[in-house]
Amino acid sequence: GRTIAYREYAQLADTFDIALQVQEDNHAAALQNWLMHINYLGKRGSFMQIQDVPHIMERIDDGYIRIGEPIDDFPLDSIMTQLDDTDAELTFEKANIYSGKRITLGKDRLLHHVVLPYRLVSSSRGYSHYELVSS
Repeated sequence: GRTIAYREYAQLADTFDIALQVQEDNHAAALQNWLMHINYLGKRGSFMQIQDVPHIMERIDDGYIRIGEPIDDFPLDSIMTQLDDTDAELTFEKANIYSGKRITLGKDRLLHHVVLPYRLVSSSRGYSHYELVSS
């Protein structure tokens, strides 16, 4: 049958960091090991490569985008988008696409508004070019 196919590609020419908060120290060590096995973020088919062993820090600096905190002040030429997340109580059975269990938006599946510090530089029918907004 005829259908419409839409593909979107993104390329980041530099490295980026991700910081995760854990409640207990013994969870941090397990998470540190699990992170070494991640090779994509977002949709299936994406690819990323870890370039250093994850390390544990007492606190993170202000350069990170904090998810779930109020959005107060940001550059007007930034990009506002939504981050798709899950509730802490989500079970593997509901996350498993083959189980037949449904995930409910607002209960099992949560949306967080985030502001990405990038601005559109140029675009055409085939691409969009963004650059980091200077703070």
